Amino acid sequence: MTTVETSIDQPRVRVSDVTHYFEDPAGNITEASKAVDDVSLDVAPGEFVSLIGPSGCGKTTLLNMLAGFFAPTTGSLQINGKPVRGVQSDNVSFMFARDTLFPWKTTLANVTFPMEVGAQRVPSSERRDRARRLLERVQLGGAEEKYPHELSHGMRQRAALARTLAGNKEVILMDEPFGALDAQTRVLVQDEFAKIWEQERPSVLMVTHDLTEAIGLSDRIFVMSHRPAHIKAVYEVNIPRPRVILDLPNYPEFHELYAKLWRDLRPELTEDETPAADHLEEASA
Repeated sequence: MTTVETSIDQPRVRVSDVTHYFEDPAGNITEASKAVDDVSLDVAPGEFVSLIGPSGCGKTTLLNMLAGFFAPTTGSLQINGKPVRGVQSDNVSFMFARDTLFPWKTTLANVTFPMEVGAQRVPSSERRDRARRLLERVQLGGAEEKYPHELSHGMRQRAALARTLAGNKEVILMDEPFGALDAQTRVLVQDEFAKIWEQERPSVLMVTHDLTEAIGLSDRIFVMSHRPAHIKAVYEVNIPRPRVILDLPNYPEFHELYAKLWRDLRPELTEDETPAADHLEEASA
């Protein structure tokens, strides 16, 4: 069993001894259908944690269980000390790798939506003001009245990020949130998201394949093994905040941590994944 020792007394998120199997096409459960293997981890109030690991290892499966989309086969999940049973909405926002904007709503209406539902409804004028501010911060000022089909894929993903932040939830689950953005926009939006997180301090659990992104945004980074996923290593990010993504190479700690993460991650990758990861390694040199 993989256990991560922690000093967190009252975690915002707790994953305890979680294992999950998917049924095979015949409806059977076998060792080959195991996606997550005895994972335990905590996320403190206001902490930013990233999960890195090879594609298909089970990282997103773990996020989906925390969101309540399905239950673990064994083990338990808690948010704010309460068991996760069914879809979480009042205290949890989930940002998918691909946007899930409502096609019949404008960009502004998509962003205001989380403030219109649930236990923490916001007055109309206040939610529109907050939505406009968030759209400005993700470089979408002027796109408020456009519909999703009028936006590029990257613009839709930025709108989805603004909608995620608009809910002002205590926990944000993120699955490759910046992966659809071009390189220049990605850096700008990462830095803006970091500023918003610094101000509001939700607990964040993010899945990413980008090691620089993980280091730039996180307090701790969990390295996951190949499928079935277990925690291979955990690292503290000891680079002072606030951080600027483009300034990270100025810190010796960045290069040291990048090398450690890559050393742990590389053996877990398939041959198909290795060239892309090699490119990451060269870029950090």
